[in-house]
Amino acid sequence: MNSSQKATIILLAFFSLVPTGTLPAFAGGPLIVTKSGTSYVWDNRQPIPFNPDQGPLGMLDNADAVALVEEAFDAWATDAIPTASLGFVNAGFLPKDVDTVGELDQYNGKDNNGVNAIIFDADGSLFAALGLGPEVAGIAGPEFVLTKPPYFIVEGVAMINGGQIDGDPSNGEITRDKMLTVLKHEFGHFLNLDHTQINGQYFLGDIEEPGFSEYGKPSAGSVQLMFPFLFPGGATGPLSDDIATVSSLYPSPEFSGLATITGNVFESDGTTLFQGADIIARNVEDPFGDVVSNLSGARYCPDPDCPGAGAASPDLKGAYELVGLTPGASYSIEIVNINPMFTNGSSVGPLTTPRFLCGPEEFFNGQNETAFDPPDDPSNFTPIVAGGTVSGIDFLFNDGGSAFSVSPGSFDFGSVGVGDSADAVFTVENTGSGILAGNALVGTPYSVVSGQGYRLGPGEKQNVKVRFSPESSGENNGEIVFSCGGETVAVIGKGTKGGGGSSGCFIATAAFGSSLERHVRLLKLFRDEVLLQLPFGDRLVNFYYRVSPPIAREIAKSEFQKTLVRAALMPAIGLAWVSVAATSGQKLLVLLGMAFLWLACRRPRFKKVRPD
Repeated sequence: MNSSQKATIILLAFFSLVPTGTLPAFAGGPLIVTKSGTSYVWDNRQPIPFNPDQGPLGMLDNADAVALVEEAFDAWATDAIPTASLGFVNAGFLPKDVDTVGELDQYNGKDNNGVNAIIFDADGSLFAALGLGPEVAGIAGPEFVLTKPPYFIVEGVAMINGGQIDGDPSNGEITRDKMLTVLKHEFGHFLNLDHTQINGQYFLGDIEEPGFSEYGKPSAGSVQLMFPFLFPGGATGPLSDDIATVSSLYPSPEFSGLATITGNVFESDGTTLFQGADIIARNVEDPFGDVVSNLSGARYCPDPDCPGAGAASPDLKGAYELVGLTPGASYSIEIVNINPMFTNGSSVGPLTTPRFLCGPEEFFNGQNETAFDPPDDPSNFTPIVAGGTVSGIDFLFNDGGSAFSVSPGSFDFGSVGVGDSADAVFTVENTGSGILAGNALVGTPYSVVSGQGYRLGPGEKQNVKVRFSPESSGENNGEIVFSCGGETVAVIGKGTKGGGGSSGCFIATAAFGSSLERHVRLLKLFRDEVLLQLPFGDRLVNFYYRVSPPIAREIAKSEFQKTLVRAALMPAIGLAWVSVAATSGQKLLVLLGMAFLWLACRRPRFKKVRPD
């Protein structure tokens, strides 16, 4: 987000802290699902409890802050949303005012203690300690879940940035009413709702989407509450897409009378399912007020970190479901891209980095969706009358005559030390007459460094940089899949013990931010010239590279953690410098300095003297 946007847009981020690790997010639907595609929910047979902090929230004293929390939860209750069956209860304060990271750790995924903490960061210092910028207004989400049926959320957490309402405009400042909207948004995540981009993507430049071309410009007030950014004049409470999603998770009897539309998204071959497309249904009589969305593959969770039993069904990869529709109303159904601004903590959809569609954004156009020649007009649509469940509304991408080539057609990374990496650049060229859109997808130990998504006109080219980072010794065969056409490039690399590559230690690289940083290069030199020359040194190094990658990935998520690790590595860096970089004179000075410190720090010994 650039500086001009920060003046008017406040980032609303979330954490999903569950015992099985970081999970994918799903827009216009649930935040987390099981491996088999079941959405997680709270047990709503009784009011959902929450436990507020004891301290202030910026300029609000504790009583005002707690009242704000209660008002925000009420926005999701049955009295406000009759199609949802939800109630909430203040279950008592946290044992103490949470002011430090150590105190925060008690409620931040460490223990399943049955407390649903609503933490007030009075001045934003806790957010800063976690490496979050002052523009982040809140974080929230499920924290612990059951991994067997019933798939209930059993503990959640929310943390609110009081620095946004402390009277100091230098770190960002919003009104009490805007803070209330922030709380409502975060408690949506607490209930397991993900972000949605409905209507708000227009204000980020997506003005040529079919719905906007057909119906015009939406109002700021139609931007949904669960939109990742908070707009001036935007929603102050749940709107149509928010209401449809929360009602599908916690349905009341009234929800059963509403309609549903389902379907799949296919690439142009008619068989390959596509995950990550945003499907939007707009009531032709009220296109910005009665509108719902869902992502294709919203319940497809092949990640091994996804909780629950079973396995991800391949049939879910391209499936979507539009719920909460008005019976008898006519809807246009469109397929659009997720705005590229929505990544990581602000992601919208099952992927933290959005994928480009394999064809143009378009309306569903009845039988023409199955025709290859000629492709259907993206601006034409067949209205769908909602009633009960309407199924089979399938999208088939029109590739517009796109064709492409990738060079080189295969690549051998050669031998790369475990813990090091090597890069290769591949060129994608659109050799057809239409628009070529797609994504380069790889699996571990390969990763895409840059150019992952491409959208190219005829004759245009783009470079895609791929990195090989072996985590163990031995040969690693893989392939780069260039989606929206089925092109693949075979890659091969061999992991070897020891260094010699370009990156160095996983943990040090994560902490210092680059494999070329001088401290990282020094540690790699120490590994090669000292550790690997010692008895059992190779075993020690290989053990380190087996266990360090997941640790490094966690370190890389937080500037605060990076700072701590950099400090913790200083003794090792000092030892490495003395061992491999210092001159003989410098080594002598170090030894003399250590001897001086030892003498200076010795306790004097006193002989007891018998008094005369």
